[in-house]
Amino acid sequence: MKSNRIWLLAFCAALLVLTMACFSSGGTRPQPQNNPQNNPQDNNPQLQPQDNNPPDDNPFPQDNNPPDDNPLPQNNNPPDDNPLPQDNNPPDNNPLPQDNPNQGGPFKLTGIWESQTQTDYGVVSSQLLLEPTGTFSQQVTLGNLLTYDVGTYVVGDGFIHFTVTDHEPKEYLGKQMTWVNSFTYFYTPIDASSMLVEDRIMGTQWTMYRR
Repeated sequence: MKSNRIWLLAFCAALLVLTMACFSSGGTRPQPQNNPQNNPQDNNPQLQPQDNNPPDDNPFPQDNNPPDDNPLPQNNNPPDDNPLPQDNNPPDNNPLPQDNPNQGGPFKLTGIWESQTQTDYGVVSSQLLLEPTGTFSQQVTLGNLLTYDVGTYVVGDGFIHFTVTDHEPKEYLGKQMTWVNSFTYFYTPIDASSMLVEDRIMGTQWTMYRR
């Protein structure tokens, strides 16, 4: 057993000496050489892997749709020059009813009007008839005195203008009577059956009532 161990130690020592001798003599392990003949692919470009894909000049995906010149929907309806409803009725040149000698305007004047007025000479009674035809007759009495006028009339804004065509009496106590050719009454309605009348020439006023 002891002899075997001595033998193994001697073998290891001899192997170590031999190895050291090889390195000390400068020996090197031959390196494999690259022989171009051994690599036929290096000399033949056709054997090199080729890239059959052409270079990508457009690395990003392209939009093949043409640009939309009208991104928003267009209104094909022409502009409305009349956005608000129009009134097709012609303007009313006479928005308010006008006085008419035949009808008496808003305040009806046609008919028979009567009055009694106290004066310094006594009670004066009058009766005025306004015909729808535009003619009138008026009778005024004071005691035993009586006057009677006839003619035409027209109605204005708050007034009645009379044109006298005939009158009675033509004589009084043997003297020829004269009369005015026209006169005007200004009136203010009180209600449908009465009005205040004024004679601005004579400076008098009185109330007349529809009969």
